[in-house]
Amino acid sequence: MNINEFTEIIDKKFADIAEFNAKSQEKLDLAVKAVNFSETATNKAAVEGAKELSVTGQILNALGKGDRTAASEISKKHWGVEYYKAMNTTAESAIMPTSFSSDVYKRMSDYSVIRRNSRVKTMTANTMSENELTATVSAGKVAELSAITSSKNTYVARNIVAEAYWGSSIWSRQIEIGNELDLLNELKNDFARALARAEQFSLLNSAVSGSEGIMTATGTSVYVLGGGTTSGRDTFLEAGADDVEKAFAALRQLNVGTSSFKLYISADIAAAISSKVVANVGYQEMMKIQYRDGRLYSIAGLPIEEVTGDYASTNMLPTLADTAVTTDFAFISDLNNTFLIGDRPGIEIDVLTSGSAVDEAAATINLNMTGAKQMRAFKFTGQRVIKAGEIMKLRTSTT
Repeated sequence: MNINEFTEIIDKKFADIAEFNAKSQEKLDLAVKAVNFSETATNKAAVEGAKELSVTGQILNALGKGDRTAASEISKKHWGVEYYKAMNTTAESAIMPTSFSSDVYKRMSDYSVIRRNSRVKTMTANTMSENELTATVSAGKVAELSAITSSKNTYVARNIVAEAYWGSSIWSRQIEIGNELDLLNELKNDFARALARAEQFSLLNSAVSGSEGIMTATGTSVYVLGGGTTSGRDTFLEAGADDVEKAFAALRQLNVGTSSFKLYISADIAAAISSKVVANVGYQEMMKIQYRDGRLYSIAGLPIEEVTGDYASTNMLPTLADTAVTTDFAFISDLNNTFLIGDRPGIEIDVLTSGSAVDEAAATINLNMTGAKQMRAFKFTGQRVIKAGEIMKLRTSTT
């Protein structure tokens, strides 16, 4: 193929993109006209969403052609002067529209069991102070004219510090040709999944002082499972529902409401339990296991949450394969009352079109010379265990 033939192919691809954008604009115009006859909130939201998606595709098209000026002008027209400034002052990058980053943020909860079940508060700065009571309310039966001894309750301030999480991906410009909107949707899902899993690993296992994870925080309750014929995680499969019930009963003795408590286990252990149900007659009845829609739903009356982990090939919670003894491998809690996530609003996402980027194999890629792009995302999240005693960790036996 000579240079003229190659150029002709590229011109044809960009012509296809222009035709695609024209058709998108035509559909958008029809949608706007429809809203004029039926101005419901749902219709308006649909039109605004179509506008956001259409403009985002136009920006990526312009960047794909190397025309930063056009991308900046499109941004200025639709989102105002601040985006225009950002695209012209951020070194060799373009900040993606708010709709893109907000979609990534909304989808994060789909991929994070811990985020979905915890209490989430907005942080207006990198540090947030959360007050906690230092004592419980005293109560009891009292005889007439007898003295009442009251607990003395004060507040103690606990600081929550936001930590930075990042996500990054490199792709070829050719991927975009004729496929911009599908690419955008795929990138939203991929970034949401990656950020959620990186964050969830920290929510569970962080050892940073003041930002400890659920499995590493001090003061949590522990129930040691009875020993089985093999060591480590297998004791959970052999112990039976009575151990789970006893651990749950120990939480009830703390005088906490237990209606919203769940059992959090790794997906690996959930799969092992299901395998044992099939292989061992009576095991499901003994463990009081229930299924819903073909998935493991509860054990001993406790709803199950499977904590999946594909972040850097690291498991969020210990799995059956790790047979070490005396290991905390699962926990019971109502995370809405025991764990707090501090959320800095927004995710900053930008696209780099030149400069160098490093891929997962530690190879340096020249974006300009290779015709590649790099998308980066930055998210700030704080965390804190607020009622450690109401988190019951299940621990394998010592033998």
